[in-house]
Amino acid sequence: MAELDATRQELDQQEQDLEAQRAEQDTLLTEMLAAYEEMNADYMQNMADEAALSEEIAKSESAYYAALSKEEAERIAALNRQNNNKGSSSNSSGATNTGGWLYPLPYQCQVTDSYGYRIHPLTKKYSWHNGVDFGAAAGTAILAAKSGTVTTAAYSGAWGYYVVINHGDGYSTLYAHQPSLSVSVGDYVTQGQTIGYVGSTGYSTGPHLHFTIYYNGSDVNPFNYIGGPDPNPSPTACPQAVGKLLSAVISRRIRTTPQISPVSRFPAKIQTQQAANSIPPYQAARSQNP
Repeated sequence: MAELDATRQELDQQEQDLEAQRAEQDTLLTEMLAAYEEMNADYMQNMADEAALSEEIAKSESAYYAALSKEEAERIAALNRQNNNKGSSSNSSGATNTGGWLYPLPYQCQVTDSYGYRIHPLTKKYSWHNGVDFGAAAGTAILAAKSGTVTTAAYSGAWGYYVVINHGDGYSTLYAHQPSLSVSVGDYVTQGQTIGYVGSTGYSTGPHLHFTIYYNGSDVNPFNYIGGPDPNPSPTACPQAVGKLLSAVISRRIRTTPQISPVSRFPAKIQTQQAANSIPPYQAARSQNP
């Protein structure tokens, strides 16, 4: 009888231990679900912020170009033609030049996210990606795709530190997720000049360059200008940007550094023109390349 009682007590204890383990697992599962919902909410908010900011930049760049006098526009265009490489060639680092455009990195890297609509791996929802992400090692030099004037050098929660260059011909380029700012608003940069470095600031899962080309107020496919992606990029020179989105959101909250208003970077006559034009909501429809 004593042996039976001891066995019963042991089974009761095992049952209690199992119940405690189940309760702990239930708590962990609840925490994971809450973390996922938080991550998903952060993702959707940052995508909305990025879309709105991209729309604002596109309109601002178009307004900047439109506000230039005819003589000034012609002078800038001539200066840019003089400083841009002509035809298809390669620079000393191996970055290809296609039709007057330069690849924005010293060598071709793996494309970790292309231009256009994509299904997000976590939300399973369609979202618009207005540029190309190149997976590159942190600290890799970022090159100006064409000559032009820096019109934005700022920070945003989505893009981190980013730079916009207006090329004076209706085109502008954006370079995001830099570790810091290496150029200032008003700087004139030449094609192939280092204007920053690859980093992972803002909403990012690992070191990479987010590169966008705008034309007359709309983003366009960068591969139509800098050439298609290298089918066999060097995994040593340009390791793929990796990281777990969930752990990134849980371990590091999105930075809340105040954004710099794009209006402040333009002359008064352009600010007046911008004030008269309301920024339209982000539109899913995209115009075709010229």
